[in-house]
Amino acid sequence: MRLSERIAKGIGIDESYVIIIASRNNLYAKYYIPKKNGRYRLILQPSKELKVLQHWLLRNIFAYFPVSEYSSAYSKGNSVRKNAAVHKEGRYLLHTDITNFFPTISRTMLKQYFQSNESLTRKLGMADEDIELILDICLYRGENLVVGSVASPQIANMLMYAFDLELKQMLDGFGSFRYTRYADDIVISSMSFIDEQVLKQTEQLMIKYGFKMNHEKTYYMGKNGKRQVTGIVLDNNRNALTIGNKKYKKFQRMLYDYLVKGHGDLGYIKGYLAYIQEVSRQQYDQLAEIYKRYDIENVLFHNANGR
Repeated sequence: MRLSERIAKGIGIDESYVIIIASRNNLYAKYYIPKKNGRYRLILQPSKELKVLQHWLLRNIFAYFPVSEYSSAYSKGNSVRKNAAVHKEGRYLLHTDITNFFPTISRTMLKQYFQSNESLTRKLGMADEDIELILDICLYRGENLVVGSVASPQIANMLMYAFDLELKQMLDGFGSFRYTRYADDIVISSMSFIDEQVLKQTEQLMIKYGFKMNHEKTYYMGKNGKRQVTGIVLDNNRNALTIGNKKYKKFQRMLYDYLVKGHGDLGYIKGYLAYIQEVSRQQYDQLAEIYKRYDIENVLFHNANGR
């Protein structure tokens, strides 16, 4: 059975309409969100029809392709906290980043990926024309992945499976290292000094797989300074995960302004408080100890240690 026919039956539309939707892969809403560096990130969101097809592919095709254990983003059970926790014991850390990660993943790269996984594509009953259909559905203008597509994260993780394994194998050749990749964000940690050759060979591996290292976001960290992984600060004394003193104090002011003065965004405060509870139970309990007395209506701390 053709993939277009399977999709049509799965979502209850005509097969011809599946083909039409796939051909309209330029129908993406475009908008920009600000980045920390003052620049803007382009977001391209597919049409509702394309989203439906992409969701079907996620459940029925992409779910069968492997994702490495070193990938810490976009899959069940993973989080920024789990990603940071891997490195909390590391005396030395290396952070680097892949430039234009999603847009770099092209039709050619993905065709090569599916060809290299021929045994799995055959098992899933995928012919060459089915692969072309998948790429038409999931790639912007049929050319590359974009930030904003529901399929981009999973496809990227699938593609990076071999990269992740090869990078960890390379690191094992240098000694005892821990490695995680949160989308395009790569962190390597060790109890021993990280030699410059580790960075050089990591960059060479990126090039081998068609990517480019972002040198502006490449740096070393150690216990003689601040250690931070995916926004989470690693305490240098206890190796505990925290949101960091600066963010903690800023949030304290927000809590005070809301609970005492009645100013602030309750939705944001609730969301950030839940984030703190996930990252650092100790910091959450400290906030509860101080501010629960002001939370008269129990909108924020009603579950805090039974207080």
